[in-house]
Amino acid sequence: MTTERRGQAARDGATAGIRGAPVSACLLGAAAFAAIADPAAVWVLPPAVEGFLLIAGAWTAGVLVVNRIVLAMRRHAHQQHRRFLPDDRPAEYGRARQQRRT
Repeated sequence: MTTERRGQAARDGATAGIRGAPVSACLLGAAAFAAIADPAAVWVLPPAVEGFLLIAGAWTAGVLVVNRIVLAMRRHAHQQHRRFLPDDRPAEYGRARQQRRT
């Protein structure tokens, strides 16, 4: 297990990823809402169809926003957990053991 501290670049990268996730999530949600609900604003549709498009657009946008933020937080948590795991170099460990035995 390593206990070395992260460098400034790693901390800045994590901060940018965490701050950028809500921004990109809102842009994604707005684009999804616009794509689904715009026909209701452009064409004359029955009230039931307009209501359905608005609700479907809002629901889809909300799900996409939450999904994007959760995925970004999970990625950050995985990177935090990953730095405390041992290196993934079994071949080197195997060679070192073989060299010591001979």
